[in-house]
Amino acid sequence: MTIEQEVNNLYEKYPFPNDNIQSKNDVQIHKWILNSLPSKIPPGSDILDLGCGTGDMSIFLSDYGNVTGYDFSTNSLKIAKENVSRLGLANVKFKKLDITQESAGKFDYIFCIGVLHHIPQKEKALENIKKMMKKDSTLVISVYSKWAVKLGKRKAKDGDTNQARFMDTFKHPYETFYGQREFKRYLEQNGFKVLRTWRDMPDIVRFLTGRGEMMTYSAKLVGANL
Repeated sequence: MTIEQEVNNLYEKYPFPNDNIQSKNDVQIHKWILNSLPSKIPPGSDILDLGCGTGDMSIFLSDYGNVTGYDFSTNSLKIAKENVSRLGLANVKFKKLDITQESAGKFDYIFCIGVLHHIPQKEKALENIKKMMKKDSTLVISVYSKWAVKLGKRKAKDGDTNQARFMDTFKHPYETFYGQREFKRYLEQNGFKVLRTWRDMPDIVRFLTGRGEMMTYSAKLVGANL
């Protein structure tokens, strides 16, 4: 079995994040991601949630434009569609897509949150992301920091919505960690201009909660890459 198959199997068995979303207020934690943007998202923007999982980020972004969510996990997308249907969000849709194999559409904003560090073929993924960007598109991407900490051994119980988060955090078959400047250089080497970087939480919060740090970057394509 390949690493890619192991990753897919993980998310088919444990759709992520699989939180109990009953209203938009349940996903407001994503507000910190918008801090990485240099300006506000104009109303009516076409937005892609790449690696959307069970759709919480897509639901959050529905306040800012028309949202499309892509993911390779059938079971995750099933939950995402159920969440959106329950909330009556007509401006959010989902599609199964493997970003290492294909691209689809053009978007004003592409959010790729906590995805690339789980993809062995990240160069192929980034090339397909470029194909979905317009001249003035903005990519918002987050990855694990090398300074991320993973403390504690929370017990995952059957039926507990935290089980998926536990598996994603502690039992993932593939993870990559980056230095803040290292990943900035990686984006620049692949044709991007980094606009802003943002860390999701202070060091003391990471230490006390045992959560891994996420670094978020906003970037645009430049020069011959347009």
